[in-house]
Amino acid sequence: MDELLRAYSHANPVCKDDPNLRWVFEDSDWGAIERLLVEHGLVKKETRATSGKAKEFMRRRFRPEQIMAGLSGRADADPRVRSFWQALALKSQTDDS
Repeated sequence: MDELLRAYSHANPVCKDDPNLRWVFEDSDWGAIERLLVEHGLVKKETRATSGKAKEFMRRRFRPEQIMAGLSGRADADPRVRSFWQALALKSQTDDS
């Protein structure tokens, strides 16, 4: 998440074919994380025509600092952000057992 949020501080949307982020999107946990990001409304998937084939992008709906506020459990964090972090923690606990 740190690398993805760092990328979002420089660009929105982020291309899933970005060679600098390839290791993030190829991680075995990425599919589940992406699903949670979309389900909780933190990102929206987009397909854009580029030179060559169309590419998939993810547009953030919250600034990186808002997303991180949910991780720290701040009361002023958006409920969608808090619920994303709770779901991610639950997924992590389930994976560990």
